[in-house]
Formats: sequence, C-alpha cells, structure tokens
Amino acid sequence: MNIFVGSDRPAFTGSEVFVVLFVTLGPINFIRPFITLTKGASAPLVRQIALRASLLATTGVLLSAVVGAALLTKWRIPIGAIALAGAVILFVVAMKSILELYVEKPPVDRGPPTLAISGSPLAFPDIATPYGIAVLIVLLALSPANAGVSLLLAVVVMAIDLIVMLFVGSIMRVLGLPLSLLTVVLALLQVALSIQFGLFAIRAILAQGV
Repeated sequence: MNIFVGSDRPAFTGSEVFVVLFVTLGPINFIRPFITLTKGASAPLVRQIALRASLLATTGVLLSAVVGAALLTKWRIPIGAIALAGAVILFVVAMKSILELYVEKPPVDRGPPTLAISGSPLAFPDIATPYGIAVLIVLLALSPANAGVSLLLAVVVMAIDLIVMLFVGSIMRVLGLPLSLLTVVLALLQVALSIQFGLFAIRAILAQGV
C-alpha cells in the first residue's frame, strides 16, 4: 500500500483496502454495544434491528463517502490535508477507545429494546463510525481510480457486520474471550493506522505543499 511506503499519489490493492475498512467499520467496533442495546429483545426483534441498522449504516457510509470525496475535490483541498484530517480523527477515537478500557462505565438504563435503536445509536455512530467514514473519504480522494473497488469493499464489510449481528449469540458463545482481546488489538491497530496516514500526509505536504 503506497500510502505506507511513501508516495504522493498512492495506489491500493483490494486486500489492503479491505483490511483498513474492516478495522474502521468492522464488527469489532460495535458488537458489544449491539449486545447491550438488544439485551432482552426477542429473536425476531433483534433480526429487525440488525437488518434496519445495516441498511441505514450502509446507505449512510456510501453517501457520506461519495459526497465527502466529491466536495473535497471540488474545494481543491490538498491530498496531504485530506490524509492528515483522517489521521487526526482516527487517532483521537482510537486513543479514546484505549483510555475507556481503564474507566468503569456506570450502567445506563435505556428501557426495553425497540426498533428505534437501529438508527441511533446503533447505525450511527456504532456501525457507521465517523472515523470509518473519514477513512473511506480519504481512500476515495487519494485514489479516485480505485473508487469503485473501495465502495464495493465497504459494502462487503457492512455485509459482514450484518451477518455478525444476525448470529451474534452463537458467535459470542464461541468467541467471547478472543473478541475481548481483539478489541484491544483493534484499538492499537487504529492508532498505528492513524500514524501511518499522518506520516503519509506529512510526506505529501512536503512534496506538494499546502
């Protein structure tokens, strides 16, 4: 992935884009909030919540990314500035996730689960994370030639999210502890990813100017 090795106009492979999107939009980001939000709900209601949340999140991610990338191009914002903005957002959120591991959150009584939670907070911002959208915008702006591939892979990641929500009970029974460990690893990967984007932004700014 040229954004990681130094280039003022990166090119991405499909597998690299998938990994980046999976880290920022994948199920590890929301699986525990989903379990908490749907606790006590019937199986049919959980399926309805999952399907509606997935539809809303996928639509929101794709529209936000396409419109955001188009506006950034129209406003002629330099590549370095775009990458640096995505790096800052991802770094702040990743550090917040790490710090939250050391803070005990008081239980929040949201009442019985309803279909309304599928929009907020589940679809936005738990599934369609602000930093995930920001990263996708950066990918589209940095490599317009691969925009179709990036958007398709975003849909693939969102489909994986839906599958995880539909089978979350079985998944947690088998992978409960490993997922807890993966949450920590994911936060560290997000910090590293933000630094990589930031380094690329600095190189692009030095090469092209602002």
